[in-house]
Amino acid sequence: MLSVILDFALRSGRIQRNPVRFDAEGKVGYLRKSRAKSAHHYVTPERLKIVTTACGPYETLILLMGTTGLRWGDATILTVGDIEVARRRIKITKAHVDHDGRIKVDTDLLFVRTKQEPLRNSNFYNRVWSKARIQAGEPELRIHDLRFTAASLAIQSGANVKAVQNMLGHKSAEMILDLYSGLFESDQVDVAERMDKLFTDTDCQENATKTSRITLNYFIENPNPLRIKEKTWWPRHDSNMRSSV
Repeated sequence: MLSVILDFALRSGRIQRNPVRFDAEGKVGYLRKSRAKSAHHYVTPERLKIVTTACGPYETLILLMGTTGLRWGDATILTVGDIEVARRRIKITKAHVDHDGRIKVDTDLLFVRTKQEPLRNSNFYNRVWSKARIQAGEPELRIHDLRFTAASLAIQSGANVKAVQNMLGHKSAEMILDLYSGLFESDQVDVAERMDKLFTDTDCQENATKTSRITLNYFIENPNPLRIKEKTWWPRHDSNMRSSV
C-alpha cells in the first residue's frame, strides 16, 4: 500500500523517486528484515510467584497479568470501577494511549507510579522489570510472556479452547489453536488417565477381582478345560453336579 501511495506522489511530481522500489542494484537497504517468530516463554506457578515477588510494589500487577492474560495497556489503565468483586470479573473497556508524549487517563487508577502518575512501559521495563526478571532467574522473560503464561495455566487447569479465547479476548478459537496448539498435546495423556480411572473405580475393580478369582478357581479344578464336553464347558458351582470328563 505504501508503494502505491508513493507511486502516485512520484507521478504527480511531489517526490523525485519512490524509495520503496528497488534501487539499481535490486536492493532496499533501509527495510528491516523480518524477524523470526520468537518461541513462547511460559513459567510455572512457582516461578511466576518468584517473579512477582521480585517486582516489589508491583507484585499485584504482575500476578494479575500472569493469571488473567491482560495486556500491559489493559492492566495499567484499570480503575476501581472496572473491578466487579461480586461477579469476580474485570471489565476491559479502554487501554493506554499516548497523546504527544502524555497519557490521558482517569484519576482512580489501580496501578500507578509515585505521585499517582500512570505507568509507562519503557520506564517500568528499565527500572523494574529488567532487574526483577534477572533476580528471579528468568532473564529472557518478557512482559508479554505473562500473557502466554496465563494461557498455559488456564489450559493446565482444564480450560477448553473457547474458555481460553474468551479469557484472552481473541476473535476466534482458531487463533488460540494456532498460538497455543502445543499446550493441548498433553490433553491426550489426560484423557487416557481419566479413562483408565473409569476402569479402576472401586466397583469395577471389585467385579474384576471377583471374576478373576472365579475363573482362576475353575482352571485349577479343571487343568484340561478343552477336554470337557460342551454341556459342561462352564460348570455351575453346584456341589450336586457331576463332571463328565
